[in-house]
Amino acid sequence: MDFDNTTQLPTKILNKISEVVSVDPNDIVKDAKSKGLPVSKIEHFTTEIIVKNYRRIEDLSDSYGNYAARNSAVTGLASGIGGMATMVTIGGVDILNMAAQLYRLTQRVAYLNGFDPNNPHDAELAREIYLYSLGFDKAAVTSIQAMMNRAAQIAGKSGAKSNPVLKLIMIVAKYLGKDITTKKAAKFIPIVGGILGGGINFAFAKYASSEIQKRYKEEFFRKVQTESINS
Repeated sequence: MDFDNTTQLPTKILNKISEVVSVDPNDIVKDAKSKGLPVSKIEHFTTEIIVKNYRRIEDLSDSYGNYAARNSAVTGLASGIGGMATMVTIGGVDILNMAAQLYRLTQRVAYLNGFDPNNPHDAELAREIYLYSLGFDKAAVTSIQAMMNRAAQIAGKSGAKSNPVLKLIMIVAKYLGKDITTKKAAKFIPIVGGILGGGINFAFAKYASSEIQKRYKEEFFRKVQTESINS
């Protein structure tokens, strides 16, 4: 599967990825209220509210992280158990899904920490945190950020295939496909391969989830300190 060009992917897969990375702020608010946070709209995630309720923020972030890891493991298990034929046909979708699940998590944790992933500045921060958490080095992050900024400038074209977020997911999936599946040959073995595939995906997603949460926590309290100095 060609991870460099979204036009090589079936529309059904592109739509599914778009669905995964689409985050509704109202859902974040609803989940936050269920954890006891005094919010009724996304704008209520102010610095003061977040500071006073950070333990609840962390609890919700953890639940989102577990969700991302479970969903990554499910597809890893499915592609592994399928054997050689399935590995060839949907193995790439497995990695794409994990990349998308972790980007969805990044956006969710951003909102919880008072950042808006739809704001250009915060979107750049979200990509940075996402990429570093997944193991990209500084040079790669800088290069991808420049690419995404260019893509955003021309994203006015119609159709899902012009969505710069999809391009980001494709780039990340290509990297993950080479990096975390060094034992991918074992996926050709039914059952054993399935356990390995699901285990690798779950372990990697759990690690990346923890990194995303940690980095956003650092960014939030850096913002608190900056606001305190400027007040």
